[in-house]
Amino acid sequence: MSLRRTTILTLAALLAVVAVVAGLASYWIAGREANEFLDLQLRQVANFAASAGARLAGDDLPPHDGEDDFIVETRFADGSPDQCLPAPCRFPEAPDAGFSDLRAAGQGWRVFALVLPDRTVQVGQHQEVRREMASSAALAALLPLLLAIPAVWLVVDAVLRRAFRRLARVTDAIGARDGADTTAIPIDHVPLEVRPLVLAMNGLLGRLRRLMDQQRAFVADAAHQLRTPLAALMLEVGNLRAPGGAGDDRLAFVEAAVRRASGLVSQLLRLARQDAGPPRPHVPVPLGVVVTETIGALAPLAIDRGIDLGLVAEVEVDAPGDCDDFRAVLEIVLENAVRYTPEGGTVDVEMRAVPDGTVILVRDTGPGIPPAALPRVFERFFRVEGQETEGSGLGLAIAELIARRHGVTLSLRNREAGGLEASLTFPAVGETPGERGG
Repeated sequence: MSLRRTTILTLAALLAVVAVVAGLASYWIAGREANEFLDLQLRQVANFAASAGARLAGDDLPPHDGEDDFIVETRFADGSPDQCLPAPCRFPEAPDAGFSDLRAAGQGWRVFALVLPDRTVQVGQHQEVRREMASSAALAALLPLLLAIPAVWLVVDAVLRRAFRRLARVTDAIGARDGADTTAIPIDHVPLEVRPLVLAMNGLLGRLRRLMDQQRAFVADAAHQLRTPLAALMLEVGNLRAPGGAGDDRLAFVEAAVRRASGLVSQLLRLARQDAGPPRPHVPVPLGVVVTETIGALAPLAIDRGIDLGLVAEVEVDAPGDCDDFRAVLEIVLENAVRYTPEGGTVDVEMRAVPDGTVILVRDTGPGIPPAALPRVFERFFRVEGQETEGSGLGLAIAELIARRHGVTLSLRNREAGGLEASLTFPAVGETPGERGG
């Protein structure tokens, strides 16, 4: 069911309920006032009849409904004949003075009895007359409301049609968009009640636009990075086919190129998963175990390069996050430190407990990073000029992305004694991940 139809039907039902309640209230109020007014008349008529003398004679009245008449009956204490207007008498003699409700001649009556020493005067009126007066008064009060309900329906329908026409224009504009159009929806002519929805849609379009930009940049960068090793592979394969080619040297070059291409593809896949995938559930992760396992995994590379890799200080502490993601961040940072440290250098890992979490420091004796390049080290595919170590420029970008998704702060600084220090600050268990910036 449409929103307009639902609104009209809901309003119609609400007005109908209001009309019923108003009618019942009007009937009750009108009946109460009519009873008070007519009771006063009964009392006045009884007083008048009592003061008119012993005998009453009815004057001729114009044609009217007899049910509207007051019935006046007088009974005399001296035994004189009862006098009833109109005749005959209908009410039993009242035992007490005052008002009473009784039935006589098969009808309901409201009777007032005035007891005097020499006579008793009873004045009665049909109960139906009182109900008719209350119904007439209630209908008179309710009739304008009943007439206004259809008019309100028509006005509301017209207003809703006009409002939904404005919304329909926005809907048509959105429907006519191309799938790649992620520009913000104009809100100049959007109704105020719908504007928060359109603003939320604009926010979603903005996030979608940034995601599409990231994907375009990712594809462009990946194509650019893969072009060189693949072109070199094709060239070397051709050289291998040429007669007299130096097979061993060519195969070594092809092996290195394949290794670079494989490493790049692995990093691209890891980056794509981090960009597109939702964060994994956060659980307490023992950082000491993750650090020792990562050092153990990189120990063969460090030994092959003659690097002294070790853990100089360890604390037993947990941090909220995902174990595999934490291991990936530490692996990237430690592998960079090992690869960029000259042969015979050292890479030390230190863990510290701080008031708001845990800090893991990775210090190396490598060449460091030029100060001008430090602000860009987390950009994708950025590489410091003059470095001969193989790399794609994606490692630190991936590490920073993973760290940011877990509320971990990753920073790099050059050491005064030479080399680089990477700092990873993990939140404490119980702290909401994402509260820190990366």
